Amino acid sequence: MACTGIAANIAFNCNGTENNTGVQDTCVLFRWSEIDRGSSLFDVTNPIKLETIGAVSSPLVGYSYVSGLNAIRPGWEKVADGFNPNKFSHRLTLPIYGDTATKNYELTKLVGDKVVAVDFSNAETIHVYGWSSGLIVSQLTRDGVENEGSFQLILQSAEGISEPYPPFFYTGAASPEADFETLKAEILAFVV
Repeated sequence: MACTGIAANIAFNCNGTENNTGVQDTCVLFRWSEIDRGSSLFDVTNPIKLETIGAVSSPLVGYSYVSGLNAIRPGWEKVADGFNPNKFSHRLTLPIYGDTATKNYELTKLVGDKVVAVDFSNAETIHVYGWSSGLIVSQLTRDGVENEGSFQLILQSAEGISEPYPPFFYTGAASPEADFETLKAEILAFVV
């Protein structure tokens, strides 16, 4: 049986409920296998500034996961390893609201996929998680009563697999660095 990766966007659905109103929070996921790390460019003086994202085949396609109430919780931590000081575990927690057949199917396909996640912060920075090793679904739960009935999705570095850096900052290739809205539009242009 062949596993196909994610192939659709998952959007926040207000549905007129008061619990889900507020500021939207967006994360863009790319299939890890579709990013060409060799053709992607980094700042020559700072290796955690990602300037361009290359594609194995054109066009590179991103899939948006939209939540609400600033609910997407990105994070990372240093992994203890006496032999290699540069190991980091990346993690994003995404509550996904609404319950549809399409959304359930896409979340099921995401479980078998490996992704790179791009998050837009309120501090107007763009972070890239899972670049080197990818993120996998470590948890996907849904309780119809808890957390406003949302799915609780955790994407993180696989056990025993780590990243060589904290999450990258997407800065674009312009010099001086482009403003946040321009950079955000560059990433969202990948979304189908």
